[in-house]
Amino acid sequence: MLLRLCMIMFFILQISSWTQEPVLSPMSFAELRELEEQTISYDLAIEMQAYQKLAQYTNQPAALEIFLRGLLHSNAAIQNYVTEVLRNIDPNIIFAIPKAKIQENALLQRCVIAALSVLEHSEAPQRIFELSDSQHYLCVKDAVRALVKKGSLGKPYIQKILDPSNSQLQVGMCMEVLEETPCDLIFWPQIAKLTNYPDDRVQRRAVMLIGTWKIEAGASILQQKVDSHNGYIRAAVAWAIGQMPQLDLLSTLFELTNDPIWSVRCAAVNAIGNFSPRDSIIACLVRLVDDNSIEVRISAIAQLGKFRAEACLAKLHGLVQNPQIPERIRCACCEALGKIAHPSSLPLLLEIMEGKEESLRNAVRRSLSNFALILPELLLEQIKNQSLPGDLRVDLLTTFGKISGIPQGKEIVEKMIPDVEKLAQSIEEPVDLRIVAIKIMVTICPEKARPWLKHWFQDPAPQIQQIAAMSIAKLQHTEMIPELFSRMIDPVSQTSEFCLAAIVQMDPTAIQPWIIKALQNSNTDINLAAIRVVYTVNMIEAIPSLIPLIEKTALRKPALKTLEHLSSSLDSQSPYQAEIQRILSIYSETKQEKP
Repeated sequence: MLLRLCMIMFFILQISSWTQEPVLSPMSFAELRELEEQTISYDLAIEMQAYQKLAQYTNQPAALEIFLRGLLHSNAAIQNYVTEVLRNIDPNIIFAIPKAKIQENALLQRCVIAALSVLEHSEAPQRIFELSDSQHYLCVKDAVRALVKKGSLGKPYIQKILDPSNSQLQVGMCMEVLEETPCDLIFWPQIAKLTNYPDDRVQRRAVMLIGTWKIEAGASILQQKVDSHNGYIRAAVAWAIGQMPQLDLLSTLFELTNDPIWSVRCAAVNAIGNFSPRDSIIACLVRLVDDNSIEVRISAIAQLGKFRAEACLAKLHGLVQNPQIPERIRCACCEALGKIAHPSSLPLLLEIMEGKEESLRNAVRRSLSNFALILPELLLEQIKNQSLPGDLRVDLLTTFGKISGIPQGKEIVEKMIPDVEKLAQSIEEPVDLRIVAIKIMVTICPEKARPWLKHWFQDPAPQIQQIAAMSIAKLQHTEMIPELFSRMIDPVSQTSEFCLAAIVQMDPTAIQPWIIKALQNSNTDINLAAIRVVYTVNMIEAIPSLIPLIEKTALRKPALKTLEHLSSSLDSQSPYQAEIQRILSIYSETKQEKP
């Protein structure tokens, strides 16, 4: 009886040992180093396997430290894996890492901060805060981001970091992170105090945060900071005011436009551009057009264009026409005139387009897009004016083609399609102008362009034939396939390559019957053209018609090359595969025979 009882107890113990998790022996130093190398092998599969192995040894400090680096990995899958593992481990494993060891290793600091941000534990925010007192800016930044991620639990600690008694590194990095986060006025008392922080860089960040978060309560501080001794802070004030045009701080900006430093004046001008136009603003900007800084002048001119200030047209016209004025300023004037888009400016801009100064011509091209949107009829008159140089008319019509990409511009171009159609049809117009007109028609009104494709394809100008061929492909005008193929095999045609390019872009089911018929034709030139298409589009269905062409000496080489090309796309079980390989082997042996 006793023996039987002992036997039963033995089996119970044995079964219970089977159901327990196996106890893993600690990894050796060599094993750890090997796994560490695998985590940076640049092979994601190997790296993932290494992290999965390390996940089993998180109770071993050395393995845990390597495992935590996965939180900073560039691959999202590895980051997510390590994060999920950490969510299910005992937080005390992370808390047990000695503080002294963490403080002496910046990489370990960042890894621990990342781990603490994942842990849902009441002690985590406090531990993150303790690590924010670091000498490494990335560690401080990571700590603040981790506290932001903790939401309401992290806010009291962020307020502590923003305390003016802390170092510039801590406060500065904290404010840099806050600039990336939505406005939270709970931090406003600390930010207000930091606008008087001893370090100017922190002051500047505090001022900029007022603008970033649009804190209206900071208006009085911005007005006070106009008297700051630091130009960067004064420029930040200008920028912040520009972010809150609802606050009537124009007088402060006007004051900053007289600042001795040009970058501050420039910041003030750019900020003024965010306000609603009024006479005092225009007068200030016109004054700054004559500033001694070229950057301020360009900014002022740009804002005059933005406000569509017609009152300054005479001044802008005078600057553009004066060859003594720096080219950058004249270019800025051209673009501003385009934004104002007044009829009196167009003759001057067209005159510049006929000049030799390429930078000015490019500036005018950009400005004409706005003319096309605001005064399309005026621009269209110039396009139809045959007394103007052809390249100028092409530029003007190209402008309409560019604005067709936006909804408002597309509506404008659709209204002028009858005029564009006349330009495309007329053989008296320059070829380049007709090509632009055809492109616009095909893009904007394909239903009107379609009937004209055959006409353009037979045009005496090769360039028109070429654009017609590509338009046939774009509109999938399959009825034109015979004409494309016929022109492709014409030895004197200058359009053959374009026809081939058009055919291979057509619907494969549409071109297949034509290509097979061409392969079966008795004309060698037609056969050769068809072989080129078969090779280009990988037309497997053409193999039965392609094989007989090997018997023709003139076609043997391209036919074999095409068969070899097609075989690489065939499944090993394809009925064509064996036949092609047999043919290729026969002609391979024939090549090796001695003559």
